Amino acid sequence: MSRYCFDTSAILDAWVRQYPPDVMPDLWVKLADMIENDEIICCKDVYNELEKKDDDILKWCKARKEKFLELDENVIVCLQDIMNKYPKIVDTSKGKHTADPIVIAFSKAYNCTLVTGEKGGSEKSPKIPYVCDKEKVRHIDILTFIRELNIKFRMS
Repeated sequence: MSRYCFDTSAILDAWVRQYPPDVMPDLWVKLADMIENDEIICCKDVYNELEKKDDDILKWCKARKEKFLELDENVIVCLQDIMNKYPKIVDTSKGKHTADPIVIAFSKAYNCTLVTGEKGGSEKSPKIPYVCDKEKVRHIDILTFIRELNIKFRMS
C-alpha cells in the first residue's frame, strides 16, 4: 500500500484552486476514506497552518482532527537531520513558522510520497521539492496523486 503525506499547499490547491468539493465531491470522499485508513497522513503542523484561516477547509479538517499526527521520535530524528542540512528552509528572520521541514521529515520517517503544491527551490532558497530530491523523498502534486490513484470524475 502506498502512503501519502499531504502538505498544506496540496490541500489548499485542491480545495480552493483546482478541485473544490462542490465541483469534485468524489475526490473529497476518497480523501476522507484514505485519511481514515491511514493511507494519507498529515502532521499537526499542517492543521495549525490551516487553522490560521477559519474557513470551510478547516471545518473539513476539524472533522478529522485526531488524524493529524504529532511528532514522534523517528520524525524528530529526520527533522533534525533536515534542519541541519537545509537551515534556510525556514526563514527565521520573518519569525514565521512553516510546516515544510516537518512534512518532509514525516514523509521520510514513514516512507510516504509527499503531496505538495510547491515547485522548485535551490540551495540558497530550499523548498519542499528541492529538499525532497536531495533526501530521496518522492514528491508529487495533487493532479499526479489523482492520476496515480486513478480517481475519475463522472457526470451524474
